[in-house]
Amino acid sequence: MLRDPRLGIGDIALRCGYDDLSAFGKAFRRRFGMTPRDWRMMIDTAGGA
Repeated sequence: MLRDPRLGIGDIALRCGYDDLSAFGKAFRRRFGMTPRDWRMMIDTAGGA
C-alpha cells in the first residue's frame, strides 16, 4: 500500500488495523528500521513506485 502515492499513511494505518498513526509508525520502524514516510521516499527515489 505504501507504493501507492494516492493513499495517505494514515489511511494505510487504518486499513492495517491501527487506530493510532503513532502506533503504526512505531511498529513499522521496529520491523523495517525506518518510518513509513522514509520507506516511501526511499522507494520513490529508487524509481520503484
